[in-house]
Amino acid sequence: MVREFKNMALTVVENECLSGASRKVMAGMMTIDEKGKKVRFAEAAPRPMRTRNIKLYDGPFLSVVRKVDGTMVMHSKAIDPSTVEDFSTKMLQEAIGVQLKMNELKKG
Repeated sequence: MVREFKNMALTVVENECLSGASRKVMAGMMTIDEKGKKVRFAEAAPRPMRTRNIKLYDGPFLSVVRKVDGTMVMHSKAIDPSTVEDFSTKMLQEAIGVQLKMNELKKG
């Protein structure tokens, strides 16, 4: 629903550090006074970007990520073993690939 308000004063308060053409969306809070004649929009303070888990290894069957606290977690991907020719051998090769990557990371 789109509404048009006439004879209304609009105030927009922007964060100076965020101004520029790169900004696409403004997040904040809008308030309307009791008489419905004044609208105030105040932009919210910027939030820091959420740190994503860093992917250390990404193979066809397994992936390994490093969490923010430094721990490493291995995930298996959704696959149907019956569709993979010689599944056990390919999984063994994948596990060897993970081990080689971990050894590489330990060496620095």
